[in-house]
Amino acid sequence: MDGLFVGRPGDWRLSSSDAIRQVTKVGTEVWVVHGSGALDKVDLTSDQLFPDVLSGASKRPFTSCIGQMGKLMLLGGLGGWAEHTDPLTEYYPPELAKDVVTAIAGRDRIRWVGTEQSGVLRFGQLGVHRWNPGNGLEDAWVTSLCKTPAGLVVGTLHSGLFIIVGDKIKRFPSPTMRVTQLGVWKGALVVGGMNGAWIRHGNAWNSLKTNGEETTSIIQIERERLAITTASGVYLLSWP
Repeated sequence: MDGLFVGRPGDWRLSSSDAIRQVTKVGTEVWVVHGSGALDKVDLTSDQLFPDVLSGASKRPFTSCIGQMGKLMLLGGLGGWAEHTDPLTEYYPPELAKDVVTAIAGRDRIRWVGTEQSGVLRFGQLGVHRWNPGNGLEDAWVTSLCKTPAGLVVGTLHSGLFIIVGDKIKRFPSPTMRVTQLGVWKGALVVGGMNGAWIRHGNAWNSLKTNGEETTSIIQIERERLAITTASGVYLLSWP
């Protein structure tokens, strides 16, 4: 909430005083989503900040979330999403009108889009498929999406986890009903919530040492280390 800091424990430098929604690494680049919807790029080698890179390049230069599909960056926004190609490619389907994209994932020509009001929508060559409270997704406010070998795991704000396999959706065992973030660490699913963070080993959830704080991001920084940010700080964890 206090801004963007670059550095390492004990040596942090303030880069921006704006509230930050998301920080993620795509390839060798670090991208920052501001609470205002601005999207910045950070060059850690030269310690340069390139502010609001979509201004002038996008019809709607507002970014709500970042997703990844290999090296391709997917940018959720208001009423649709953009793909970080050259030039930028934007999609504003009528099914997303007046909604906010809160999570996005993709495979080949398929895009799964989580929203604030409409649940999950899948866009592909066969058309649009929806999951919402009318067909199995009990909470329409989606906070996160995570591709796993078992299927697409969906995190929701009030009803925990669900999993999509093909066209079907069902509940997935969850350590919390208020999911904020999802990630994978060495093949294990990691869940962040309003009241802590957990990692799944087999069929059991093990609590991670974040003092039960609200999880704001989950990032693997090395094969053996995970960074979890919370509303109160940063936790660097080794493989349990």
